[in-house]
Amino acid sequence: MPSADAARRGGYMQLSLFVLLALLCAQPVTAATYYISNTDGLDTRTAAQAQSTTTPWKNVRGMACATSNAASYTPVAGDIFIFKGGDTWSNACFELNWVWSGTTGNRITLGVDETWYLGGSWARPVWTGNNIVMASGANNRMIAWGGDFVTISNIEMTGGNWTSPTGSGSSCYVCLAGGTDGIFEKLYLHGWTDPTGDGWGIVGSGSIAPNHTFRYIVIDGSDTATVTADPDCTGNCYGGITAFYQPGDGGIFYGNVVRYVCNAYIIQASRFYNNLIEYVRNCQGPTHENAYLNLRDFCSTGTWAYNNLIRHVFGGVTFWMEPQVSCAATYAFNNVIYNVNTAGTPGNVFNISGGSTDSNGTGYFYNNTIECGPDTNPTDTCFNIDPGGSWTIKNSHLITSHADPINGTTAAESNNTIQTKAAANAQGYTSAQTYGFSPTDAGDATVLAGADLTSTCATVAALCSDAEYGVNFNVTTHVASSVGRTAVARPSGSAWDTGAYDQDGSSPPPSTGTPHPRAVLPRRIR
Repeated sequence: MPSADAARRGGYMQLSLFVLLALLCAQPVTAATYYISNTDGLDTRTAAQAQSTTTPWKNVRGMACATSNAASYTPVAGDIFIFKGGDTWSNACFELNWVWSGTTGNRITLGVDETWYLGGSWARPVWTGNNIVMASGANNRMIAWGGDFVTISNIEMTGGNWTSPTGSGSSCYVCLAGGTDGIFEKLYLHGWTDPTGDGWGIVGSGSIAPNHTFRYIVIDGSDTATVTADPDCTGNCYGGITAFYQPGDGGIFYGNVVRYVCNAYIIQASRFYNNLIEYVRNCQGPTHENAYLNLRDFCSTGTWAYNNLIRHVFGGVTFWMEPQVSCAATYAFNNVIYNVNTAGTPGNVFNISGGSTDSNGTGYFYNNTIECGPDTNPTDTCFNIDPGGSWTIKNSHLITSHADPINGTTAAESNNTIQTKAAANAQGYTSAQTYGFSPTDAGDATVLAGADLTSTCATVAALCSDAEYGVNFNVTTHVASSVGRTAVARPSGSAWDTGAYDQDGSSPPPSTGTPHPRAVLPRRIR
């Protein structure tokens, strides 16, 4: 029979082992890179095995189709999940319900490695809804997003079916249900079925925190049945889905391409720059079209919208900003806008304020080039300004035959060049130019016609270079990258040109976006 001391020592050893095991279990799991392949993967493999390209998991945690070890692994800060290029995940895997978070300096990433792919060359991994309602979840979503400090990159999402939408927060490719500081980049969203225009690309619901970044995303409806049935808008010219709808207050949007949709952006951005918006088509039902509608400009920093290219807009709203009272100032500059309100009904080309009861802040609108109406006959008002607030409109190039192109008595207007289309075309400003309505000669009307705004450079540095013309977009690979045009510095201490361009600017290669056959005029021979 053991002595009391021996029993006591045995008890101490058992307690020590228990404490040691508890401490070991409490230690944070080390972040790692995990590989995911629907073709080559097995969810039964261990987490250690899934860290090799030769033994990947089939799915990632949160996918409706994930099982076994893949479904039970809990992502930790710093984890990277690599989806095999060219591989496809089908309807049964969605929705993907993502609720795990990284940290400020240790993000979680769902992305790709362009050296790991199926076939002869790399292509994005494909997530498809197969044009039927998503297999899992009640809200017909491909992704339900809720994590903090997470990046999702380089995924192709297609085959969404939004024939029976159930409202905001559903019927979407990416539905944001929470989370902060997300980075959404290089996604390609297309191929949806949305006959009524009630689906969503990336949408927020409920109270969404700020600080998400959306960059180099392509949302393109050119391959949808609604568009292919009426490509030249000889019929109703219907589009489908709203590309971005309130995905968080104060978001940053840059380098994105949105085309062939009903609504492009209905957002609350703090920074909106180098985006291409084109072929915004007719919305069905009571909803009007929106190319860029910023609902309540961001208060703490103001909203800056610059270097964007917006063209071929059916009607509704082309550009709308709402500077807020007692908030930081709003700036809009170097934007190029042409061939809008093509339905023939005058709409809002550039609207300042409106919509909110407290939209009476401060806004500066410098060096924008705007053709105010359809390219066939631009006769619309360029700026529609609500009473109240402090607005400055300066150095703009406005192409219209309207008698009152800046409609509002509260704006301070100066150094704006206003031309009819005939006068502009006679000097070589046309939509058919590589860079629409840009000057070609030192004697053109916009050259040296502007005020020197160099003093603003300390606050808004990007203003002191000319237009970057949106983003470079390859319609074959569906990739947005870099800027659409290489900008040059505006002169310091002397007169600027009006409009978005400086006549001494360089002429780099054009964007590879395909012009609409009805949207351009023949190039003028000089």
